[in-house]
Amino acid sequence: MTLPETLGVRYKEAIYQLEKERNVAYITSIEQMGINKGLQQGLQQGESTLLRVQLEDIFGELPEQYQQQLTAADSDTLLKWGKRILKAKTLADVFQNS
Repeated sequence: MTLPETLGVRYKEAIYQLEKERNVAYITSIEQMGINKGLQQGLQQGESTLLRVQLEDIFGELPEQYQQQLTAADSDTLLKWGKRILKAKTLADVFQNS
């Protein structure tokens, strides 16, 4: 569930103010959420890049369709494709029933 943008801003401001008032001397919850999101995105990009390099090494240049699928895929899907590459004879074998 995502809050509407205006409520999201107000929520973040309220949390920040509460943590400031209580002299929280650690990473704020808002900062931690940002760090976690950044880490997840970084891992996902790394997984996608590694799989792309492996696929291109085996099958040559990837058609746009597969490049888009790699970019949009979540970590679980990338892991599934990463396992399939070991036995795949074609690109379609890797991406089947995505």
